[in-house]
Amino acid sequence: MDAAITYASEGVFEALMDERYSSAAAVATGRLRISGSVRTASACEPLFDAVDAKLRATRVVAVGGAEAAAARRKTAEVALDARLREAAARPRIERWRARHFGTDQQIASSQLVLGGALYVLYCVLALDASNTVDVLPNTLYLASALLWLLGSGTLVQGSYPESVLALAKKAEADAGDGGRRRDTLSRVERYCTDSAVLVGAYGLGVGAPTFLAGAAAAIAAHPGDVVPILYAIAGGYIVFATALLVYGALPDSLAANSGSGSTALRDLWLAPPTPSLRLRESWTALRDSRYTETDVVAGAWAFVAFMVACLLFGMIDLVAEPSSLAALFAVSQVPFAAGALALAKATYPENTNRVSNGDSTRVLDEMMLRMERGNALLLLD
Repeated sequence: MDAAITYASEGVFEALMDERYSSAAAVATGRLRISGSVRTASACEPLFDAVDAKLRATRVVAVGGAEAAAARRKTAEVALDARLREAAARPRIERWRARHFGTDQQIASSQLVLGGALYVLYCVLALDASNTVDVLPNTLYLASALLWLLGSGTLVQGSYPESVLALAKKAEADAGDGGRRRDTLSRVERYCTDSAVLVGAYGLGVGAPTFLAGAAAAIAAHPGDVVPILYAIAGGYIVFATALLVYGALPDSLAANSGSGSTALRDLWLAPPTPSLRLRESWTALRDSRYTETDVVAGAWAFVAFMVACLLFGMIDLVAEPSSLAALFAVSQVPFAAGALALAKATYPENTNRVSNGDSTRVLDEMMLRMERGNALLLLD
């Protein structure tokens, strides 16, 4: 199956049809799941519009419909009040976990923070133990580590369910208003600070060339040493991966393709100059795979590849030259790699605000406790 769209209930479809609920809100709260290719699902939009128009035209408003709707709303308000009272009365530790580590995206971002903190510690100790010629490269590595830690921390802020919901709704609205909101933003807002996800991507993105500069300084300090050369190759790759993340997180990119996200990498994908038909077919299959569904998805998976390579390098280095510093580096890469992998999986629409380990209703309750009453009522549809 190329794509599937699943509604949690008939009431969700009705709420979407009546425009009481946006599709972005439905996806971000798990009431609408899109699995498979987002591009294929988006291509079916005219069909859904036609079905929507047909249902609107044929729907018959029953006698007393307004009174019945008012009664349903009253019942929903009573149910909401009872639910929120029950949620507020839960033990603090349960509420804290549901609030800060409830969704897969929150857990993934927190793992990146843990990895970043351990890597900063490693860079501090490495700098302290440096010879004179290694001070500059290790200082640059420490600067890149601090930037990655800052970016990861900002991604945590953007991973809260209501932040994800707000970003999805913003992208959907931007896709429909012809860029009017984006045109009102300053250049700094539009290209740097429009969302926590964009700021976090910049933290990772600015840290990448800083890491590459450290590798260049290490090559200059140790000509012929293979390790700085490997670092430089990795640095060049991570510059590309994080640049793709930054580009995909721009408001213009998020609004592209009806709000499903930009696909610049896929559109610019070139086949390798090789006579091998099998290699060209594999290259084309990778281009058309879900790993490059959008630029954010492609950037996230490119980041995963970098972190997994760093973990493997750390393990090999620890076996080859055992030391406490080598062990700390290897340990720091474990949460980095795990968080990057989990975050890449969370970028897919069907995994938006997904709760794999825990009670999704408690996560939703914590989100509703912080929302306006009208918006919280919509989540009960």
